[in-house]
Amino acid sequence: MGMLFSLASTLQANQEIALEYYKNAEEKAKANELELALELYNKAISLYSTDGEMVVEKIVDRKIISQGRTVKQVENIKIKKAPYYPNKRLKEVQDRIAEEFHASHPPELQLNWISFQDPTNDNVLDGGEVGSIAIELKNVGESAARQVKLTLKTDNTNGLDINLNPYIGELGVGKSIIRTVSVNVNKSVPNMMQQLIVQAKDKGGYQSNELEIVLPSKSHQPDKIIVAKLQIEDLNADGLIEPTEMVTVKATVANVGKGISNNLVAKLVLGENVYMAPDSNNSVLLGKIYPNGAKNIQFSFLTNHKFFQNQPLPISLLIEDQVGDEKMLSDLGLFINIPSKKVVVNVLPKNSKASLRNTNLVDVDMLVPEGNQVNENAIAVVIGNRNYRKPGLPRVEYAHNDARTMKQYLIKTMGFDEGNIFYFEDATTANFTELFGNKENHKGRVFNHIKPNLSDLFIYYSGHGAPDIKSRNSFFVPVDADPNYIALSGYSLDLFYKNMAKNAARNIVVVLDTCFSGNSDGGYLLGNISPAMVNLNKVKPQLKNSVIFSSTRVDQVSVWFHDKKHSLFTYYFLKGLTGAADKNNDLLITSSELGNYVKESVPYQARRLNGFEQDPTLIQQQEVDLVKLMDSKQNIIHTVNSF
Repeated sequence: MGMLFSLASTLQANQEIALEYYKNAEEKAKANELELALELYNKAISLYSTDGEMVVEKIVDRKIISQGRTVKQVENIKIKKAPYYPNKRLKEVQDRIAEEFHASHPPELQLNWISFQDPTNDNVLDGGEVGSIAIELKNVGESAARQVKLTLKTDNTNGLDINLNPYIGELGVGKSIIRTVSVNVNKSVPNMMQQLIVQAKDKGGYQSNELEIVLPSKSHQPDKIIVAKLQIEDLNADGLIEPTEMVTVKATVANVGKGISNNLVAKLVLGENVYMAPDSNNSVLLGKIYPNGAKNIQFSFLTNHKFFQNQPLPISLLIEDQVGDEKMLSDLGLFINIPSKKVVVNVLPKNSKASLRNTNLVDVDMLVPEGNQVNENAIAVVIGNRNYRKPGLPRVEYAHNDARTMKQYLIKTMGFDEGNIFYFEDATTANFTELFGNKENHKGRVFNHIKPNLSDLFIYYSGHGAPDIKSRNSFFVPVDADPNYIALSGYSLDLFYKNMAKNAARNIVVVLDTCFSGNSDGGYLLGNISPAMVNLNKVKPQLKNSVIFSSTRVDQVSVWFHDKKHSLFTYYFLKGLTGAADKNNDLLITSSELGNYVKESVPYQARRLNGFEQDPTLIQQQEVDLVKLMDSKQNIIHTVNSF
């Protein structure tokens, strides 16, 4: 009982002291001595922390009332209270201090321009596209800006729908925020200069500078949709469509017009006796296609047996707007092939310029010519990257065929020792580093196998190349690389040349059957960006005694030669080594002769096959004798052909 009384007495004493602190704090606040007031409010809260009316006195008035023979005692209790709101008042005083500081040290808002982005990358608001303007708001003042909002004036805009989230909120001292203004351009937009004015303002009325943005707009130009590329993949991998065989059609739909298309839908239109494959949809949403842009699609189908040999298949590709307006209807020009069980044996004389007629076998594979040379110290690297691990990344259809045949030419025609050939199908990033070294150490396996001034070096690569969007540098694409992170997972072309320049080879021949634009005959490698938007840095190899063959210019695509089961460039490179490049018939094929041959043959055939431009290049420090052919011999080979 005594302890309870003591606790109650202590509590009462604390409340009385807290109330005294509170009253003193109130006086200081009225006198505008705000820092002292804060100190006193905090002391009051430390003793008694609950806001409300505090009991300061309790008066008991007792009376005795007579009720006949009895008496009754009545108590009348009067309670005296005092206001006690230290928490509330503390917050109010803190706000007053902040307001005074804010008034004497105001925020200073600064709007800065960052960039304008549009899908066509021409810095013009083209009718039908959606552009985005990035701006930065920064507080360079001495106090925080509160409840900041952006305002947008459009005194001189027509045909634009502008979307801007105006609310920013608080922006602390030295802080900045980037905000994007989305601009939807109507197709009816006029040709004019569009003006937008952006400004920021906070709760206290402090305003930023006005940021005036002037952009040209251009009325909508017509689109033109075509099928730019068509590829067939069949179950037997022979490029022939046979009855009941599952076939996949891969097509590239391109916009070669000047304007943006509407949202497009691609549909495969099938005639009689042709059916969609299970789990394959005959309709694919393409969305908008921008000028010089393209979208890749694929469908799978199969047929029944009700066809005759070389009968055209009733298959068309329909491209239409989502609203149903037809843009293009293209017959795919596919034919059925009825396999024959007949086997033909052709016995042919083996010579450097022989050809295989009436056969599906490929001349450059079957007729590898004998060379009249031995190069026992020569070192070669042959890489054929066909199967890429990243889902959705197109394979390089004939890279393995290219690499295997190139190896045979090195051994049989060019006199290389097979033990001196580093041969890789589907090389990884680790394989590239192992062969050619890295930035810190150029002494890879190739370097260590070269005998200074005795070894010739021949390097062949067939596979994907890709650009790094940020640095605009070119990279080989190993099979475990991701083209979207190629600077981290690929192998730099510039590093390759720098490391090869550090070895002591007598002569260096580099053959690159790849394109570094991010495009390929199998489709795009990069997500969410068109290869046409990448402007690659030019690589300037500093290789002494070198010859460098490239299958294309940097902005072109290396085409496949489906009939020959090789890439187009490699086929004619090998064809030239058989003797086709030997224009003066001296049985000696030089780098200049071979370069002239592929430059004559590849561009014509690329246009004929796909309508593409492909221009091989040759960079050489000096002319090199590549092959010394033997005189024709009457060795017999057997070829087996199925019709």
